Amino acid sequence: MDIIGAHLPEPPHLVVVVSLHHAKTEATTAYSLGVLANVDSSILKLALEHGLTIEAVPVRQGEAFISDLENRPVNEVHEMLDPRFPCVNEGRMYFVRASFADVVQTNSEGVVTGVNMDVISGFDTRDYLLNVLQLLRLFKEGNVRMPLKYDYLLHNGKPMLFSPLLRSASDVAPDTYSISDSEISEVQALIQSTKLPFRQAYLQLALENFELSYNVPNLKLAFLSLMISLETMLNPGGGEITHRLARNTCVLLGKDSDNSRAIYDDVKRLYRKRSNLIHSGDEDIELEDVSRLRKYVRQSIREIDNTGLSKNELVDMLDSCGFGDRRWRQHSGRLC
Repeated sequence: MDIIGAHLPEPPHLVVVVSLHHAKTEATTAYSLGVLANVDSSILKLALEHGLTIEAVPVRQGEAFISDLENRPVNEVHEMLDPRFPCVNEGRMYFVRASFADVVQTNSEGVVTGVNMDVISGFDTRDYLLNVLQLLRLFKEGNVRMPLKYDYLLHNGKPMLFSPLLRSASDVAPDTYSISDSEISEVQALIQSTKLPFRQAYLQLALENFELSYNVPNLKLAFLSLMISLETMLNPGGGEITHRLARNTCVLLGKDSDNSRAIYDDVKRLYRKRSNLIHSGDEDIELEDVSRLRKYVRQSIREIDNTGLSKNELVDMLDSCGFGDRRWRQHSGRLC
């Protein structure tokens, strides 16, 4: 879970809050820092808006910085990150930084008297980053997260928290997210062109269930949340649910007749597993099942968003199209 989505502070005995009444600071700038999990050096290729930057730091330097922020020993920071939050990759950590000029208020002696939280709270960093992380997961597989966030000042060269730290309430499952050189332009275009939350309520609900599949504690619950997502988009209701859901999925995603047939058979197989699991509570759900279903959900959300259609319009369109017949791509989302 991302802390920017959860907005959950640590329990009181773990929250670090700095008293500013007697602190002096050298500048009037405040800073915000997020720690990324499950990323590698390819994340540095990503260009962010609002002055946000991503940087890589050696793990010892990163742990020491967090140690200063949380006022706790480095070894405790190391134990917190491993294995709860997989924030280290090839000896480096990856930080997202933002700065806010002229928000720190001081008296004539340079003693901090307050921080203009209206500026910081009004800045849409949280929403923007939440959307970016969601869209990264919607682009390809990989559990990219930001489980830690700190707001701080610099005091005698040392970071000093001025608000409670935010930490993910749940552990982050390891699954490294990597962007290839050939993918970077496409992922940047997705981030820039996709507006969240989705305007269509059924598509937003599908996205929320897709996101839930990363946060639930076992494969069976992840599988069910993904099947709910697929049904929210492509189950028209009525009879023959297995056939109609499989057909709508394969018509939407199939590149040609053979590919559509393969998707049809696979979705039917997965839906039978769903039915057995719901009705008996006992069905073997493998990681491969979750991965394949998540792929269908991911591709469906993006494809449907591009059509701009309501669910009724979408279902009518898919009913009128055959395997491998994706005419809506040539008609700007109009019905076939």
